[in-house]
Amino acid sequence: MYMKRLEAIIKEEWLHTEFCIDDQRKFHMAIQRAYDELEYPPSNHDFIFVLNSIIDDPSKYAKVDSFAKKAEVMFNYYRIVG
Repeated sequence: MYMKRLEAIIKEEWLHTEFCIDDQRKFHMAIQRAYDELEYPPSNHDFIFVLNSIIDDPSKYAKVDSFAKKAEVMFNYYRIVG
């Protein structure tokens, strides 16, 4: 259930966002929503697992992996100092 909900958030916020903003910003919006709505914060591995099932263009994986790693580091920092 957790991974299905994460998948739905990513699809809604990142893959199907209509307005013109860059991929990184859309991805970070999806991450923020996932942190706000899910029972525990998703890890980089959670994001990559979900993205592997929904991204049809393999060239996007490296970029997305970079976004997810940065987000995980930032979340861990804020969790420690917050």
